[in-house]
Amino acid sequence: MDKSELWEKYWKGESSLEEESLLFGEQEELTENHPHSAFRKGMAALRDEKPKAFPKPATAFPWQRMVAGIALLFTLMACWWGYASYREQQQMQAYLQVVEAMEILQEQLHKGSRQLENVENLKYLNAGSDWYEINNQHQR
Repeated sequence: MDKSELWEKYWKGESSLEEESLLFGEQEELTENHPHSAFRKGMAALRDEKPKAFPKPATAFPWQRMVAGIALLFTLMACWWGYASYREQQQMQAYLQVVEAMEILQEQLHKGSRQLENVENLKYLNAGSDWYEINNQHQR
């Protein structure tokens, strides 16, 4: 297989380990104007470099975790208190709506009972003179 075909397979991500060792294992020097010479020099430099040990991350002070936990607890309590206040407000609003509806209903029932009183008086009338007496009672 030609080297240019191997490079094409490598750049497409289709090369095997053996093909990559053919590409990178040979020590022949490429000319400076070759398109892969800079890449090969960089790979050789990386291969020679030893891995560095990463420093351990700085641990947070123990009191920082405690403060964060307390802050979280206060935040949750504030959210719960706000929600309870909201629920109480909604319940009060619903109660006031029911009271208002009951007042309207009471007013309408009272109005209907007054009209029914007049109808009740009509069933006991026997003569036209009784009409006259009822009308006089209402005008007084």
